[in-house]
Amino acid sequence: MKRLVPVVFVAALTSIGLSACETSYVPYAYGHADGYYDNFYGPFAMGYWGADGVFQYRRFKDFAYLADQGQHFRRDFASGYRPFHTWSVRPIDEAMASPPPPQP
Repeated sequence: MKRLVPVVFVAALTSIGLSACETSYVPYAYGHADGYYDNFYGPFAMGYWGADGVFQYRRFKDFAYLADQGQHFRRDFASGYRPFHTWSVRPIDEAMASPPPPQP
C-alpha cells in the first residue's frame, strides 16, 4: 500500500500539469488575395481583404496585420497602382465574413 501512494500522487500531479498546458486554438484559413497597390507602405509580406472591405496586410511575415486606412490597396485599377497577388492567413471567422471579390 505504501508503494501505491507515491504512484497515485505522481499520476495526479501529472494530470494537473498536463491540463495547465491547454491552449486556445484559433483555426485559420489560407488563401490568396488579388488587387492593386501604390507601394505607399513599401514591400509587404501577405494580406487579405477584411469583411469591411479594408485590406489587412503584414509588413513582415511574423508581424501583426495592419489595416490600410489610406486606400493604398484597391480591388480596381487606378493610375499609379500595380497589380499584386499575395497569399493570406486569417482567422476562420474573418474568412467566412469576407465578401466575395467583385466579378469583372
